[in-house]
Amino acid sequence: MKPLKNSHYEKGDSPRPHPPFPKGGWGDFQMEKAIARLICDLKDDDCHIRFAAARVLGDIGAGNPIVANALIETLKDDTWFVRLAALQTIREIRLDPLVTLEKITPMLEDEHEDVREYAAFTFGDLGPKAVPVITPLMETLSDTVWYVRETVVWALGEIGPGAGGACGRLIRCLTDDEIEVRIMAARALGMISQRDDRDVLAALEEAVRDKNQPPEVREKAREALARIRKSGGELFLINRSGKKGGKDGQESIDHR
Repeated sequence: MKPLKNSHYEKGDSPRPHPPFPKGGWGDFQMEKAIARLICDLKDDDCHIRFAAARVLGDIGAGNPIVANALIETLKDDTWFVRLAALQTIREIRLDPLVTLEKITPMLEDEHEDVREYAAFTFGDLGPKAVPVITPLMETLSDTVWYVRETVVWALGEIGPGAGGACGRLIRCLTDDEIEVRIMAARALGMISQRDDRDVLAALEEAVRDKNQPPEVREKAREALARIRKSGGELFLINRSGKKGGKDGQESIDHR
């Protein structure tokens, strides 16, 4: 996936940067003291210090429930890139999936697009465990920012067959204004759909035939059809009456 946008913060921005880790490592007392300082810095008046603290906690606080709780609280920070830093770190330290689902779902409605996008990244990491957030993800497909939509589509694909209820919305994404969203929609449909998803098969086949679609979209749709065929057996073209073609004389799908 594309790298996180971090242009809003560079090393040296903070007037009180955190010291590097000792080469020989820290003892338990030193580690606890460092974590306590960083958690305190999450409340600092300087947003850059809060940002730095949220990121450094990911390096030394994994598995620490106090750190996890502090980062979850930081998701409410007034500054968008501090919220993003906390979300980024939460994704890296991998909280319990149920906690992630509960605490990150509201971030899909954040006022800043990068936060919304990264929330979707986090759910994609959970794979099938993110089934409970399919409805909020589907609602986010209406986001006005194209790369948020693209990442949400990616996340739905990572959930897999459990996201079958989103196929109708994903079919509509095949005609999204942005090519990147269409490409990701074709990929997601191939990862979610089963052989008997007639509407999906027909939509992907139409994307392959549509000369107005960019070559990248047509190729991804073709790959999706091949993936469905591999997982569910030979596919057949869906004719207008809804009957399967192929054996009864209808035209079969060409996957070459």
